[in-house]
Amino acid sequence: MSYRDVLAGMQDALLPDADKATILARQGGLCFYCDQPLSTKISWDHFVPRHARGPHHLNNRVAAHPGCDCKKGGRMPTDVETEKFLDQTAST
Repeated sequence: MSYRDVLAGMQDALLPDADKATILARQGGLCFYCDQPLSTKISWDHFVPRHARGPHHLNNRVAAHPGCDCKKGGRMPTDVETEKFLDQTAST
């Protein structure tokens, strides 16, 4: 098991199941970054990274494929991603 897998497991345990269900529902079961269906391996990404003072809150989380989350890394969201995120979270 890699270090990233251990961190993902810890992060997964901190997010309540009800929040996971809400995130998946607002995204329609798709990865936030690539818009492809999610499988059983899901990364619960902080949309605004923690190092940039992004809150550990439901409205700062997205579901993503682990590879898509890794590709995003710790960068700030793009304008297009921000617009998409705001559209999805408007009702939550």
